[in-house]
Amino acid sequence: MPFVRMIFFILVASSLYFGLHYYIYWSIVRSIALSTAVKTFIKICMILGGLSFFSGEFLRRRSGLEFLIYGGYIWLGMISISFTIFFFKDILSIFLPEYRKILTYASMVVSIVAISFAILQVKQPPMLKEIQIPMPRLAIEKSGFRIIHLSDIHINHFTSKEWIETLVEHVNLQNPDLILITGDVIDDHLDRIKEFPPLLRQLKSKHGVYVVSGNHEYYGGIQHFEEFSALSNFHVLNNEAITIDNCLHVVGIPDDTASSFSLPGPDLTKAMANIQDNQPVILLSHKPVGFPEAVQKGVSLQLSGHTHRGQILPLNLLVPLTFKYSYGLYELDTSYIYTTSGTGLWGPPMRIFTSSEIVSIDLISK
Repeated sequence: MPFVRMIFFILVASSLYFGLHYYIYWSIVRSIALSTAVKTFIKICMILGGLSFFSGEFLRRRSGLEFLIYGGYIWLGMISISFTIFFFKDILSIFLPEYRKILTYASMVVSIVAISFAILQVKQPPMLKEIQIPMPRLAIEKSGFRIIHLSDIHINHFTSKEWIETLVEHVNLQNPDLILITGDVIDDHLDRIKEFPPLLRQLKSKHGVYVVSGNHEYYGGIQHFEEFSALSNFHVLNNEAITIDNCLHVVGIPDDTASSFSLPGPDLTKAMANIQDNQPVILLSHKPVGFPEAVQKGVSLQLSGHTHRGQILPLNLLVPLTFKYSYGLYELDTSYIYTTSGTGLWGPPMRIFTSSEIVSIDLISK
């Protein structure tokens, strides 16, 4: 059954992927009179570019060659952004048919500018997002307790040591009491990213670093994540809770992708079974789901990631339709959830209308 689901997913994803290519081609040629030679050239570029993602992934897995998959990810981002712009161009052309040709040329220029901006955006280090959250059950003397929230670092073969060193430096400058990471830490096999744990061990906080699994940890093999975490001095919370500084509880649940790999999925009831006092409870959950149920169980603050705030078009527009708590701080009763846009990147090394971030949270006694 898992094999059948995988084949079905590949077929659907491939159809959508090449469908985007055809749509862009169709949108151009129906609006501008082009010679047969130019149309053929565009077709060849679309086919070769489209295949770069699949051939790059195949070569990476078979021979360890990386450069093609990097180009494939760039192409994927280019197609995604261009599709969005051409789609809105075609909607606008319905109302302004006499300007269809001009709008098509304009869409080409806007696509190039947007793609260039998206690539340049990721050259910047993660921005620092500072927020304060009132915490009614926090002891007065612990007011100002500082948490650094990281998520979706997606460490892989393309991650640079300089980027990780900069991340560690920026986190340590905040002098955190606690560092919490909500999944998708790694996106590769351990033997390909073994130079990073010594760098991540330099993260400093008064009460350590705690982490939960994300969906990508299971795709690459959960054992790689567990070993990577141990080498990095990260404490993995798997349906369990830990008391921090005798003032709050941190609860961690695995991502629900675990169930697809015949592993125990998230069980908040089990994780909170031994929490009986009246101190604040912070829940680490990779996906920003289950928040109302968590509030009913006494969670004061849920930290999540996964969404990347879309990262690129058109996902920026679709993610809020998929996740109610897609990005930022939300309140329900006296509890909160913060969903971060992520510390790193997945797939295309691009961001548009969103930034990578390090989240600094000060808990304020109330």
